Amino acid sequence: MKDMNSKTKNLQSSLRVYYICLFSVIFMMSVSATSSPENPGQFCETENCTEAMKDISQHYKAGQINFIKQPLRSYSGNCFHLNPDYDAEHTHHGAFAFKTQGETTTTNGVFSFFSETDPYQNMSAAELANYLGDDKTYAPLRAVEIDGEPHFELSFLTVENSIRYWFRSSPDFQRLFLIGQNAGVHYASLVFCEFNLHQTK
Repeated sequence: MKDMNSKTKNLQSSLRVYYICLFSVIFMMSVSATSSPENPGQFCETENCTEAMKDISQHYKAGQINFIKQPLRSYSGNCFHLNPDYDAEHTHHGAFAFKTQGETTTTNGVFSFFSETDPYQNMSAAELANYLGDDKTYAPLRAVEIDGEPHFELSFLTVENSIRYWFRSSPDFQRLFLIGQNAGVHYASLVFCEFNLHQTK
């Protein structure tokens, strides 16, 4: 009986630890998922941005979010990473496609590092969208308001880090401006991209 009581106490103690750990994980996920993001248009006011990043930031701030009104829009172009692992002046590349059905817009994208030229530039809008994956791989894009301003955001939020991408276009929809942030517990990095619209064939 003494051994049985001892085992019961150990089990109860283990369960308490389990519930405490589970509550901690849920609490941290809740804090991470509901924390308010910074205004992407203001990153270069406090960060050591290059001239190219500042230029993209200015275009982003002047941009608008109506580029998703078409069923499909695909973009690709130059990206610059404010990240200790990369030279901030070096031109990298990226591509994103947006699919709109009714009130829902989904997106998928890719970043290419150290290519001499945009590896996606010769694809049509449909070819690029298919290259990025089928419909199941596309994630929902959501409209958010930050400091009273509208933004389109793609976000991946976990306990350890928060990845967010924000999108705006030029008034004629020919260029897309992306600002992204990967904010972890011990690090943070930014990406600034200027993309060109791919034509339908």
